Amino acid sequence: MNRSLVNLHARLGLIYGACDLIVTPTGEVVFLEVNQAGEWGWLAAECDLPIAAALADVLQAGYV
Repeated sequence: MNRSLVNLHARLGLIYGACDLIVTPTGEVVFLEVNQAGEWGWLAAECDLPIAAALADVLQAGYV
């Protein structure tokens, strides 16, 4: 699914997009939507991840 999401972002011309996914009771991962302004702050705080810095690097570089 990772490559599919990267391809989707490229086709949509998005440098950044937050994808909403769910996992079904049987373990299947299902794509719901992509948000150009999705929220990730809670995830960065909860998991102590440098998401803001990584996202800033991607946006400054301007690549998908």
